[in-house]
Amino acid sequence: MLISLPYSESEYPTREWRLRDFEMGRPLGKGKFGRVYMVRTKEKPHFILALKTLYKSEIVGAGVEKQIRREIEIQQNLRYPRFQSTWSPV
Repeated sequence: MLISLPYSESEYPTREWRLRDFEMGRPLGKGKFGRVYMVRTKEKPHFILALKTLYKSEIVGAGVEKQIRREIEIQQNLRYPRFQSTWSPV
C-alpha cells in the first residue's frame, strides 16, 4: 500500500499497518484483479489513503502470480518523499 504522508517521519514514525487500522470508504476504481478504496486511519492524525485490494482467486485463476509478486516488489522498493512503502501481508 502506498501511503502519502503530509508530515515528516520524525513526527509520525513508520509503523506496521493492519486492515483493522483503517475505516473503509468509497470505491475509487476497479481493475482486472482488484479494487481501490478510499480509507482513513482510525487513529489520529486520520490520514486519508488509497488502499488497493487484490483477490487471490482471480490472480491464481488467471495465472499471473509472478507478475503480481513483481509489482509488489517494485512498489516496496520505491523511494519517494511523499509515499510510504507498500504494505503486504504476503
